[in-house]
Amino acid sequence: MSRPALVFIASLMICGSAFAGAPGPDRSGLSFDENVLINTACASARPKGDSAYYACVAKQVSVLQERRAPDRSALTPAQNKAIDDRCQYLRRTGVAAYYDCISESMPKPSAAVSETPGNG
Repeated sequence: MSRPALVFIASLMICGSAFAGAPGPDRSGLSFDENVLINTACASARPKGDSAYYACVAKQVSVLQERRAPDRSALTPAQNKAIDDRCQYLRRTGVAAYYDCISESMPKPSAAVSETPGNG
């Protein structure tokens, strides 16, 4: 084989991963916060290798497709901070546990007081 052909083949092998695309599930449609949540949840799988990490990422992406973050837009900054402080540690556990904690920590709407007419 000629030298130019060997150089070409070697460069393809070195750069091959760039042509293959990013490994793991597509996360381009997720928000920044969702990606950070997945990275945090799967950080412990990273030392176990790419296969374990991408399996974790795939599982978390699947959970995100089934459930979205609870809507906290009506909460005050103080309420949001209190919820973040309470649930922060569950980010390492995964999307489901974290979102469950947020939902459980949100203030419940006050029950409407039903008035019954009294006898006068």
